[in-house]
Amino acid sequence: MRTYLYELAMECSNNLTSSLSKIQNDLSKPITNLVSYVEFVSRLKLAKEELKANEEDKKKLEEMKVVLSKYRERNEGLTSVSTTNANVSTLQSKIDHVNDKIKAVEKVIDEGNEKTELQKEGNIEQLQTKIEEEQDRLND
Repeated sequence: MRTYLYELAMECSNNLTSSLSKIQNDLSKPITNLVSYVEFVSRLKLAKEELKANEEDKKKLEEMKVVLSKYRERNEGLTSVSTTNANVSTLQSKIDHVNDKIKAVEKVIDEGNEKTELQKEGNIEQLQTKIEEEQDRLND
């Protein structure tokens, strides 16, 4: 049971890391035109939803670590306790790494929000300029 739980936790950790890396990669694509802007906004919305799901999975991962820690407290053979200690330590390192990735993704999402706001403001200014130019041209 302990081995299965550890393997399950490691798989969960790897999936979380992969998902968070994918979010970072998706949001690092540049905005070059209207189509890429729309795609970016869509990816940004999806990233926010995925981040929430990833945070829930991280909580489950932490719960698995607590359960593994309880095995350490039982009166087991020295080898079992040593293995459990190593597993808990490794799992804590993975959790710390996931926490770092979550913070990095939160930062990328915040930067994405700022980028879309700046892009909107820039587009509005360009549109206003074009409207004024067309009005001047029609008035002449």
